[in-house]
Amino acid sequence: MYNKKKKSFIDIKADYFVPNNVQATSLTESIRADIKQNVEHFTEMPVRKLEVNVKDQKTSGPRVL
Repeated sequence: MYNKKKKSFIDIKADYFVPNNVQATSLTESIRADIKQNVEHFTEMPVRKLEVNVKDQKTSGPRVL
């Protein structure tokens, strides 16, 4: 977050896992739009850069729950 009197903005980086049976492209577009809209609404600052990294759960290996 860069907060100055007249040039404030937010840069966001988000990582998330996608199950194998989900369409990653449409899900990513939806998540990007939701993040941008909600952050700008609640902070009243523009999102300058939004980087979304999708990780495939299959290639990540087993996890302990």
